[in-house]
Amino acid sequence: MKLTPLDIAGGFPLGINHDEPPLPDVGDLTPLAAFEDVVRTALRHPPCVVTFSGGRDSAAILAVAARISRDEKLEAPIAVTVRFDGGLGTNETDWQERVIAHSRVQEWIRITVGDEIDLVGPVARPLLVRYGVMYPPHTPLFALQLQYAKGGSMLTGFGGDAIIGGWIPAHSAEVLAMNAVPRPSDILTLGYAVAPRFVRAAYMRARMQRRAWLRPAAHRQYEEARVEEWSTRPVYRDRFLFWQLRLRRSAVVEQTLSQLAAGANAQALHPLHDRRFVAALARDLGPRGGGDRTSVMRRLFANELPGDVLSRKGKANFAVAYLRSYSREFARRWDGVGLDTDLVDPELLRKAWLEWIVDPLSALALQAAWLSSFERGLEDPVTDIVETGQVAKPVYSPHRQSGELEHS
Repeated sequence: MKLTPLDIAGGFPLGINHDEPPLPDVGDLTPLAAFEDVVRTALRHPPCVVTFSGGRDSAAILAVAARISRDEKLEAPIAVTVRFDGGLGTNETDWQERVIAHSRVQEWIRITVGDEIDLVGPVARPLLVRYGVMYPPHTPLFALQLQYAKGGSMLTGFGGDAIIGGWIPAHSAEVLAMNAVPRPSDILTLGYAVAPRFVRAAYMRARMQRRAWLRPAAHRQYEEARVEEWSTRPVYRDRFLFWQLRLRRSAVVEQTLSQLAAGANAQALHPLHDRRFVAALARDLGPRGGGDRTSVMRRLFANELPGDVLSRKGKANFAVAYLRSYSREFARRWDGVGLDTDLVDPELLRKAWLEWIVDPLSALALQAAWLSSFERGLEDPVTDIVETGQVAKPVYSPHRQSGELEHS
């Protein structure tokens, strides 16, 4: 599953993976039991790291992992959180502390980073040299967390946004589940959902925004691939869940995380994207879908987390955290070589990288350009600052008597 030049230019993998097998027959297995099976597998291969941002998905994984470890006398999971110094919109401290206390987590590792987490910064560079350009582009985040999972396992919240919350707008989902009274906006949403495929395709073309740096012909290629993908999006939620697994970018993300984990002699597991979990959820939710994200979270995890955590609105935005000084410095010195100029305009791409708020869909092109410059000897040799221990690793365990931060 290699990234194509159009994937890199447009910002993410396009298309459907037609080789994806059907969902398995899971009998009467409940979604929570399938979820627990994945978590239990990780716990049986310690150290088990949970990539804990504080959002609902990672909170559910951490709470279930902590409960299973206590009930089954397994080694406790380690919550690993990356905090961004100066990253606007990334502060989740209050939610994190609430979940940690509620779940009675034994060990919580918090790593505070600044510009070194940049997409072409010192954490990212050895990964680019070793693996090439990968999707998602924020692989430095997982590299920092994987250093605590060596020889064990890592549990991520990958899939939560799409599988739990990616179907249709929240109120329309509640209307379909017969939990709410329709509004005018729901009629438009549901009308689009049931429209013939060619009507949806035409509507999407009319609304498709062009990436400023894409050449006109490249935009047409991108548009056609995107429309082909999204016009096949099923109306019914049970079918939609299988469609999500068939998206090519889903397979690429799993491949990327598996590669990174293998580099730490570990395994990466994703309870919310597990095929048995998705199959059981699709069976339980049925075509009407069971409501919005909050309704589904409560259905699954009402006994695991407080109600306000399950129903919280919004989430952190990490785009600004990854595109910082190293990206801007590289953009200014870039010689314009290394990308397919039939697809992108180098100067418009440079301009996009220097905007105050950088479009995250330009990230793969940024990394591809940096890697080309490195291979041509224009960038400095790479030092792996994770392996050499140059990244701060503060550790906090609420069960230690001191209750204070310790730096390893």
